[in-house]
Amino acid sequence: MFTQKGVEEAVRKLAHCLFDKDGAVDVEEVVRGIDFENVIQYLRNHLEPVYSYKATGDCDHSFNYISRELLPQRGTLIFRELERGGFDIVVACYEKELWLMEDMTLAVVMCFSVGVVDDDMTYSTEFRTYKGPMDGSISFDIGPEALEELFLEMCEKQHGLGIPYYET
Repeated sequence: MFTQKGVEEAVRKLAHCLFDKDGAVDVEEVVRGIDFENVIQYLRNHLEPVYSYKATGDCDHSFNYISRELLPQRGTLIFRELERGGFDIVVACYEKELWLMEDMTLAVVMCFSVGVVDDDMTYSTEFRTYKGPMDGSISFDIGPEALEELFLEMCEKQHGLGIPYYET
């Protein structure tokens, strides 16, 4: 389960995978700016199974379906990057997702989704494939400031209106 030490190590590993190629980025400085106490609460509250296929809708007679789990443990989606997409009445996206799993591993998943959003209804279908653990061979287009902002947003979502200020 999520512990402060485990999450710090996972975020440090993520930062090393993302920024070790760029010698100008101090990974320890990036990690030092994260409020792990609140990030852990967000991660715990957003744990969910990662399904191979899911179809959901909010219409009266929509077909809601969930397939088998793609990964053997639950995780929290922490980042999503659009690879390709197109939209008109129907939105189709191919996205690369980064999940933090319960055992503190970082999993890279590709998600193909198709959705319809209308004034009266919403319907989406998602198909996911597991690409492997996060390592130096798989990259995401995110910079150090954006990574810090990502974890700051987790704290804001956890507390609604704002992040609590801790007296030091």
